[in-house]
Amino acid sequence: MQEDSKPTKAGRLRRTIDPFGDLYVAISRAVIEHERLIAPDIELRQTYAYTFAHPMLATSPPIHERAHHPAPLHAVSTPGVIEEATVEMVLRRQSESNVDRLIQSQNIVSLIRLVAGSPVRAPICSNIPFSKMSEIKDVTVMQLEPPMDWPIHPVPLNDNLLTAIEKLLDPMQVLLHCDQFNSAFNLANSVWWLPSFNAQMIAIWAAAEALMRPGRQDMTKQLARSIRAYSGTSSGQGDKLYQRVIHLCKARGEAAHAGHQPKPEDVQESFFILRSILLRALSEGAAPGPIETITPLWNSSY
Repeated sequence: MQEDSKPTKAGRLRRTIDPFGDLYVAISRAVIEHERLIAPDIELRQTYAYTFAHPMLATSPPIHERAHHPAPLHAVSTPGVIEEATVEMVLRRQSESNVDRLIQSQNIVSLIRLVAGSPVRAPICSNIPFSKMSEIKDVTVMQLEPPMDWPIHPVPLNDNLLTAIEKLLDPMQVLLHCDQFNSAFNLANSVWWLPSFNAQMIAIWAAAEALMRPGRQDMTKQLARSIRAYSGTSSGQGDKLYQRVIHLCKARGEAAHAGHQPKPEDVQESFFILRSILLRALSEGAAPGPIETITPLWNSSY
């Protein structure tokens, strides 16, 4: 896989974690039954990492419900990380590789969120496996992603979901060098941290416009036409999708220009429309072209 050269907040971690060495990333709001390679140098497996407010990290669970976490505890460099993680992503050093593991790990977790359609999170990372921390004194633990306020049940990282992620890893790394896709992908990812339905609705449709590039004339209708062809599963379903996009873009305009609060179900529907067009771009390994060049989904091999 190629390195994504776009700058991210991972640059702030380089002072203490070697971005080209082995990296261990705790993933919360997800569960996995058995270890799984999703690339030759990237593995997902079970672990235990619980960060709490002091900020400290425990790598062993309490022996019973009312017990404290057993020692040793490790300091986390950034406060405000409170999360329990039971999945560890291991990114191993490759000889003669210039892949920045910090950036790569953030992109992979973003892809997991997109495919799962759920706010899986990577709260912390380290240069040491979490299971080995009780044996090692010199441990560096850093916040990787900021807290997010989404109380959800953990997402099962099952074989079907991980197979989809495995297939999309290389296309993602290539497409992240395309400004059209990069803007849409990162805006979609940012939605999980936005504080209100208004902000989420505006960001979702800004991302859809960045990917589909509807132009400035009759923008809403052109966007709806493009999404109808790009994401509709049949001609009839595409017609219904066209009408929904028109409706949702009107709700986005009311949120942006009149401060009206969109309905939660409209925000959710908007996100899953955005998700569907991003996943088609990833599956095909290319960003969509102008409307006249789009092969309708119901006539494509996707």
